[in-house]
Amino acid sequence: RRAAAELMQRLERDGQRIARHFRLRYRSLEAERANVTSRYGICYSDGRIKIRLRHAVTGRPLKYSSLVNTLCHELAHLRHFNHGPLFQAFYLKLLCLVEPKSARASRLVKYLLNNRKHATYWNSTRDTAYCVEAFADFIKASGEDQPDMSVDIYVDGHKAKTVAINRDNLFTFDGSMVLLGQAVDAGKHRIELRKTGSGPLYFNAYLSYFSLEDFITRAGLEIKVDRRYYKLERTDASTKVVGSRGQALDQKLEKYRRVELPSGAALKSGDLVEIELEIESKNDYEYVIFEDMRAAGFEAVDLRSGYNGNDMGAYMELRDEKVAFFVRRLARGRHSLSYRLRAEIPGRFSALPAKGFAMYAPELRANSDEMKVGIGDR
Repeated sequence: RRAAAELMQRLERDGQRIARHFRLRYRSLEAERANVTSRYGICYSDGRIKIRLRHAVTGRPLKYSSLVNTLCHELAHLRHFNHGPLFQAFYLKLLCLVEPKSARASRLVKYLLNNRKHATYWNSTRDTAYCVEAFADFIKASGEDQPDMSVDIYVDGHKAKTVAINRDNLFTFDGSMVLLGQAVDAGKHRIELRKTGSGPLYFNAYLSYFSLEDFITRAGLEIKVDRRYYKLERTDASTKVVGSRGQALDQKLEKYRRVELPSGAALKSGDLVEIELEIESKNDYEYVIFEDMRAAGFEAVDLRSGYNGNDMGAYMELRDEKVAFFVRRLARGRHSLSYRLRAEIPGRFSALPAKGFAMYAPELRANSDEMKVGIGDR
């Protein structure tokens, strides 16, 4: 009991130091009951933290480094009550304060690195910023900001690149090698990294490819996107206006009739087309992006990005390959966004599906059907 009390006092001191540094508040820190062997620790929603002090099988006291790791884990739950990237990054920041050179800290770095999407980012810009900040803390606290090494990269037994890494070029060295096209032919390939010198080496690899799938169909659960193409045909219309002398004058109006286009429809160069995104949302969401992939051969009628007066208050951004709408608040129900294109270059083109996704929760996403269209000379 005396040894357990001394361990808890030591953990309490470290817990208070961590809590002060990161502005955390916990209600109490207690030793777990002896008969609880299914977990190392637990953090309750009311701020109580319990930590198991003895090994579940041997009954021997656990090493203090293991207890501190558990303490940091449970303290991180005070801010993030899950095990996602935000929690893992915050957990790493806590470890960097008390045990920066522990095996758990380096393994946590490896875990975060291995769970990136496309080897370059995490679930969202927020997650990515947190992880990068945690890595910066780890590099500084662990001494990994002082490397002195040379790395040789071999592809199928042939040296393809040599890179020298030291404290002076840690953030500026050429840290990428790209294999394009015919350099990646069919079959197995072997890539080796050979290091000489001091310092850890982190590396990753990813593959970019395109799909030959035809035709891509719509998909989505919580939100759905349906894209429709309409040809705009000019109609004769006029209205009565008051002339300079008070007389009634007929003034022509710019009015169009919308004709829906099926996939594979034919247009003439110069035809005006309106694209409408019909959006269905089952819940209320914030910060949602809708991107319509524009078919080659079309150019946007609007020349400048901005608010185009749509009912959703979305900001429209015109890009070379797509038109993006940034929606701050997406209410439950059905909505629509639209913009206009002009057919210009003759040919047969495919418009990849329009996409919708939450900026800070990309797992919330949907896409429309693909659209194929032809443009002929007038």
